[in-house]
Amino acid sequence: ARPRARPGSRSAPATETTPAAVADYSLLSAPGVRPLCLKPQPLAVSVVSVIPDGPPLRFRLQDEDYTIHQYWGPERIHTAWWQAAAVERDYYRVETTTGQRFWLFRDNDRGRWYLHGEFL
Repeated sequence: ARPRARPGSRSAPATETTPAAVADYSLLSAPGVRPLCLKPQPLAVSVVSVIPDGPPLRFRLQDEDYTIHQYWGPERIHTAWWQAAAVERDYYRVETTTGQRFWLFRDNDRGRWYLHGEFL
């Protein structure tokens, strides 16, 4: 119900205030939506996660281990249903404990993980 002024009152009616939206400050430190440096071909990585379809906790790339400090995602990217070669990927933006930021994805058809880019 909208507030009304009382009859004979010269004061303006009280107005309802809507609480201001609270900023999501975690997004301020998040890497950009797409990395500036894409790999010519996605690189296969081994990933450790709590559950098979869950977010990555650690990954191994070319004999080097990376521990993930923070992640954003998944963002599902897929081809249109009518296309013959359907592709479905879940992308994660990740930040390692050393501050490096990568763009990883899980190929949902094969269950394999890849590094597709790096945030500079």
